[in-house]
Amino acid sequence: MPEGMDGMFLWEELKQQVIITVENQEEKMVGFINLIPDYTPLEGTYDLIRKTHDTPNGVDDYLILSMFNYLREQGLKSANLGLAPLSGKKIILYHTKIV
Repeated sequence: MPEGMDGMFLWEELKQQVIITVENQEEKMVGFINLIPDYTPLEGTYDLIRKTHDTPNGVDDYLILSMFNYLREQGLKSANLGLAPLSGKKIILYHTKIV
């Protein structure tokens, strides 16, 4: 596991995936996002987005935007951001009816 990053990493799986990284001035990886197969035509998605505890603000945004750019370069038309981070959370849905 990269130093300072939480989570479980299956190295053999990660080796088969596109990984976009952010490095600091000392060339230490401080954040990454890995892209996984998406079975919807012309759509891409990711599995993990991680950063170290001392990573500057905005790194998550940079990684997502970098993913969008990569997917566009590959000819994909959409990105699935998923909702896994919200699983198990109490979510209040508001329904609005336009008359």
